[in-house]
Amino acid sequence: MLCKTKVIYIIFCFIINTMIGKVIDKQNRNIIVEYEGDSCSAKCQDVKVEIGDWVIVESGYVVEVISESEALEMLKRAEEQTEEDEDLI
Repeated sequence: MLCKTKVIYIIFCFIINTMIGKVIDKQNRNIIVEYEGDSCSAKCQDVKVEIGDWVIVESGYVVEVISESEALEMLKRAEEQTEEDEDLI
């Protein structure tokens, strides 16, 4: 079983290195992903992506397409974890 500090560290690394967002534009293998009121470009190599899909982007590449409910749950958990981390400081 992981201790609380280890869990926080794992979630912190996930949040820093990974982005969850919605595809708002697509041109060939290049897409624009909207997240937290901002947007960024990413590449989709081996993942089929359509406009409106929710995706996980890591290091500028789409690694997975997820459902909207999964995306919203992950974003909610990330927000809750951020609030808990702020309480520790």
